[in-house]
Amino acid sequence: LSYGELNLRANRLAHHLRGLRVGPETVVGLCLARSLDMIVGLLGILKAGGAYLPLDPDYPRERLAFMLADARTRVLLTHAATHDVMHAAVMDARAAAPASAPTLVHLDADARAIASAPARPPEVALDPQHPAYVIYTSGSTGTPKAVVGTHYCVGNRILAQTRISPFSRNDVCCQKTSIGFVDSVFEILGSLCAGASLVVVPDADGRDTGQLAAIIEAAQVTRLITVPSLANALVTEQHHLGRLSSWTISGEPLRSDLLRQLTEAFQDCLFLNLYGSSEVAADATWCVPSCDEERVPIGRPLSNCRIYVLDAGLQPVPAGVAGELYIAGAGLARGYLGRPGLTAERFVADPFGPAGSRMYRSGDLARWRADGVLDFLGRADA
Repeated sequence: LSYGELNLRANRLAHHLRGLRVGPETVVGLCLARSLDMIVGLLGILKAGGAYLPLDPDYPRERLAFMLADARTRVLLTHAATHDVMHAAVMDARAAAPASAPTLVHLDADARAIASAPARPPEVALDPQHPAYVIYTSGSTGTPKAVVGTHYCVGNRILAQTRISPFSRNDVCCQKTSIGFVDSVFEILGSLCAGASLVVVPDADGRDTGQLAAIIEAAQVTRLITVPSLANALVTEQHHLGRLSSWTISGEPLRSDLLRQLTEAFQDCLFLNLYGSSEVAADATWCVPSCDEERVPIGRPLSNCRIYVLDAGLQPVPAGVAGELYIAGAGLARGYLGRPGLTAERFVADPFGPAGSRMYRSGDLARWRADGVLDFLGRADA
């Protein structure tokens, strides 16, 4: 699929969605198998001005119904492969909140109607603070909560990492992360904003390390984003990954022994270690780690982000002293959808920034090194 074809398909879908009253502040469910259709669907929602809500068809029916109702989803994009499970979830959501049941759009069954829509970009009065996505956390510590990420924080996130590791015209990127995880945002939109080739890995292959490695090798992928556990599987099983030149690792602490294995196996590859969460557009700090260190640091703030390590009284602690890590700046999400109390608890006033600015209380412990680099020390409540 060329960029020209992708643009035309996304524009037509966006016009179709506009006809269903999709626009700024509108949540659109996206439940498609990982495919080119999924990329078209995601871009179509953004071009229409809506915020996409990723829905994994492998989730339990009850969770899907909760997410649809809780987010007040106006429209749901799906296709034949995911229709049955989503139809059942929509029925449950309609029972829970009859007034907010979504309208279904099937990319395959409705293809003729979508194709008849205008091919030009729709005109949308979009503000940088309008939501781009609504992504639910795992809910491992309670009821799942939806993080609202804005166009502003997405744009800053893309620019920040691109400055650290610029794309080349020959780069080939790999989309293998579930869109229900915030790491997928840069994986998809970072690649497309750079005009790079993007290889979309089917769901089943993304779960099989051997199949994933074979796709990376066959497609001559040059840029990869993984959690450390997947990186460990790829290097332990001694997969040959061909032309990899940039490997971003985030989502979990990176161990020094794993870093040594990776740098020995892929000597021509640049490794980046990133730290963050869904509430800060996936990542807020970065470093190019060295194998000489016993503890791999999480580095320094990304562009336009501010990091504080504070004590219980919200006062900065000296270098070498542990404190709670707070994040401020351009990467902050708007907050948690429909949960003002929790938003106020986690996104607090920033006493060190401009008037009216906020900072996110991460719940993580960290400490500054003397050279201005951060060490991650684990959860504050562990």
